[in-house]
Amino acid sequence: MAAMEQVAAEVLPAGMGYAWSDMSIKEKGKLKADKRLFFGMSIFCVFLILAALYESWSLPFSVLLSVPVAVLGANAGLLLRKLDNNVFCSNLDSLC
Repeated sequence: MAAMEQVAAEVLPAGMGYAWSDMSIKEKGKLKADKRLFFGMSIFCVFLILAALYESWSLPFSVLLSVPVAVLGANAGLLLRKLDNNVFCSNLDSLC
């Protein structure tokens, strides 16, 4: 993006400009606060759904805290078997 800004400054005539959109704005960091807010709200909504499902306020904590442990275990298994961590890592045919 810095290279594009540099080229635009050199090549574009006076009076013309550019604007970033979609993912580029996020990459520039203008929406970092929104990302944190949405992530926090999503965790809170999942907690409320689990609390309603289990009819308990304490049990959803154990469910939510077990997810990072499961992800770390899956990544450790991939590293121990020296498999690539890509979209096909859940394919059981590659393990045979």
